[in-house]
Amino acid sequence: MSDTWKVAMSPNYEINKDKLYPYSEMPFQKEYKLVKIPICVRNLIEHVDYFGYGKMTTNKGTSGFADCYNINYEYETVFDGSDKGRKIPNRIPMIQEQSRFGYSTCNYLNDNSVLTVTVQLNRWRLVKYLAQDIARVVNSEQGKVIIYYAIRDEDIALISDELKLKQLFYCPIYLLPDKLQLPAFGPSYRAYLGINELKRELYKNICKADFEAAVILTDCLNNSYCDGAIDDVIRKLFKNNVRNVMTYAYKVWNNYEKDVVRKRFPSLFQHIFDGDRMAIINNQNDQVLVLEQETPRARGDWLKNPGNQLGWKIIPILNENNVLFKLYNVATEKYLQQTSAVKNSEEPRDKFYFEPLLTINGQVAFRIFYFDDDLPLELPVDADSAEDKAVAQNSVGSTVSLTTADQMKEKSVKKDQPTVSDDEEFCNIYKYD
Repeated sequence: MSDTWKVAMSPNYEINKDKLYPYSEMPFQKEYKLVKIPICVRNLIEHVDYFGYGKMTTNKGTSGFADCYNINYEYETVFDGSDKGRKIPNRIPMIQEQSRFGYSTCNYLNDNSVLTVTVQLNRWRLVKYLAQDIARVVNSEQGKVIIYYAIRDEDIALISDELKLKQLFYCPIYLLPDKLQLPAFGPSYRAYLGINELKRELYKNICKADFEAAVILTDCLNNSYCDGAIDDVIRKLFKNNVRNVMTYAYKVWNNYEKDVVRKRFPSLFQHIFDGDRMAIINNQNDQVLVLEQETPRARGDWLKNPGNQLGWKIIPILNENNVLFKLYNVATEKYLQQTSAVKNSEEPRDKFYFEPLLTINGQVAFRIFYFDDDLPLELPVDADSAEDKAVAQNSVGSTVSLTTADQMKEKSVKKDQPTVSDDEEFCNIYKYD
């Protein structure tokens, strides 16, 4: 095979870019000095293609890439198309290393040095030494690996196990950019992305309300190798007051990923979705939202003497692609509306949406808005002669938080401080037993 390779025509650099430091014309010999790339370890190689042959056109369509290094066996030549039999452009050979019990590019490519690794498996199988070499060269922070062609379950397990050690994980919704499209392979590919890119994609999809994609990405990051990744995204959502965080949590909860909500979100989310009784408290004046037994009147009452009408169930309902909530008073068995409370209602005015934010001490708070007209729920600061005030609406509204029964007791001693300005009303919602 080496004799055939030696007399083969030179690579086609008319349609392929002639890159620096390829070994397309050189077999592996110890009589010349190898140049290991990238020369400067601070730089990264843009693209290498395992089992690549350069760009070529076959009867199945276009295959390969014109501007990348092609990793292939030492005496391999182009196998198809108009360049069949020629040497491979921009070739870097895989050489058998006795110490590694397989083939490797370790004499040519530095560790952690490649941004994009593509692997064409139309003619070759994925074996352990190859998976190890791919994981060795891909950059763990910025890199990605794209594997083309249908591969066996054991191949998938092999590459997945190696790449997760570099913190790269399979992403089933990754869309190939045009420059990585290979028409000859059709849509058959698997993409492995790093944690940072998965986190960026998760945050972006939550913000644009693509919750189906967000749930899939959450599943990609929900493993022991990505510890803290989902937490980072959730903290960023709260820090930036992203309203969609409520619907995201609801979608994850209802996608049989309840443990993600229990472990990654503030505990109040679990209490809401579990249907626990909650207390809604204005932090600025320590008034709780109560509903009178005799009249359908909701009002703010002082925390020191709220009675038993303060227990609310916050019931999530899906409205198109967003989660809304009904406020159900347990004691009176009525739902809160804009001007009254009723036993049963499907009107828009008995639905609310929650806008989350963080307090200075890291606790979760909410502004509650009427879905019907987008006006915020207000627990007024000024008390009337009975030291309470009916619930109203205004352009600013109250900010509310949620808590447990134990936190409810602490509430009478110490108030959470909001990140919003002092002239805005700030309320908490607490679990109340």
